[in-house]
Amino acid sequence: MANSIIANQDSSKSLIFKIFSLDDEDSKKYEKGYFFDRVFKRREFHKPVNFIPMELRYGFGYNAGGGFLGLGSLKSSWMDYESDITEFNGGTLRARFGHQLDLDIMKTNLAYYWFGNSWLDMHTGLNLRYSSLLAPSVIPSDWNASKESWKESKFNAKLYEIGWSQSLILQWFESWYTTYRYTYGIAFSQFYEKESKPSGSGPSQSFTIGARYIIDNGLTNRFSVGLDLKYTNTSIKNIKDPNDITPINNFKIQTAGIYFTAAVFFGGQRTKGDIGKSHYYSKDYILAKSTLEEFVDEYPNHVNINSAKKLIIESERKIPYQLMREGMNFDQRGLIERAVQRYIQAKTIADTLLKDVIDERIREIAFKEIENAETLMSQGYGDSAIAHVTNVSGWYPGVSHHIKRFKINHLMNQGEQLYKAGLYNRSLFYFDQALKIDSRLTFEVATF
Repeated sequence: MANSIIANQDSSKSLIFKIFSLDDEDSKKYEKGYFFDRVFKRREFHKPVNFIPMELRYGFGYNAGGGFLGLGSLKSSWMDYESDITEFNGGTLRARFGHQLDLDIMKTNLAYYWFGNSWLDMHTGLNLRYSSLLAPSVIPSDWNASKESWKESKFNAKLYEIGWSQSLILQWFESWYTTYRYTYGIAFSQFYEKESKPSGSGPSQSFTIGARYIIDNGLTNRFSVGLDLKYTNTSIKNIKDPNDITPINNFKIQTAGIYFTAAVFFGGQRTKGDIGKSHYYSKDYILAKSTLEEFVDEYPNHVNINSAKKLIIESERKIPYQLMREGMNFDQRGLIERAVQRYIQAKTIADTLLKDVIDERIREIAFKEIENAETLMSQGYGDSAIAHVTNVSGWYPGVSHHIKRFKINHLMNQGEQLYKAGLYNRSLFYFDQALKIDSRLTFEVATF
């Protein structure tokens, strides 16, 4: 009942509310730089993806020619011949479709193992590839007419490739990532169907871009599945034709296709650094500081450790303001005890200027609470008034001298009420107690 009598504090005229506006702060939900960080530095503190033991692709593509998306006829320069004969156009578009099996193995984040950290999730490994046409076209029939040994066969462009694979992973979200890959190697071709000769070899390179969905089973190794768009350029230059079966000197195949991909990899998990940074941009600097400090302890060699340390310093600097604003929020809602608790926490770690502003507000609250205690006393709640003043003096010692005054007033009031009721002996007990606290009350007591 006594607590309900205490009036709410009027904070609107306080200096702290004139200097710091809660309305301005509430309108800014996130710390400055939040959206830039979400786009460009979202996973700044993640664990590096240190090893990809296997990445398998299988899909379909077509030998690209001219026109839109390479769907037109093959360019006349795609194949060279040893004599002037009818050019082979590669057949219809249907005959240019093929399938491809592509395997990357032992892809390693070399920077992580060499230097103990990694700026990018970039991986180097070995690439193996097989491809062939699904419904190959027959070469021109007049080739055999030009030279009897030149067989009439189907050109299936079967390729085997071994090479170097270099890939980059960019990940903005926990559940998926994008990947970019370049390969370069040597391709070997048996380009006539059902014939081991002629054969050829030459350089081959490919460019791949794709997206992956992560299947996280909670283990150290994780899995991903997705789709890739891939472009391959293969030049078969060194033709071996001991039986003089073909007039082909060399050919170049450019393939575009889409591939289903599955991979297993190690690393890439979110860390306490990422969590701590999200707390920082959500303006919870207290939680940000403690979480980022745990990250620094766990990953002292992380490539972005200095960024984490800077955020810790910034969080530490802003913690007093966070506590103060939380106090102001409680203050404005009349939750005085919780407001004072936040103000005191902020004051202990604030700089001099902020400390003075907070101290002034605590002083205002303390003296307002003394006025509330006076109201309690005047309404007959002496014990509650004394308890209230004692509590206030615990967080603002500047009002501790009022405890004595309230105790004396309460004893005198009790003695006076008993005296008026005719209980003289009992009233003298309270008057004596008051005199023990302050002997200067002799005159007031004598009047009774």
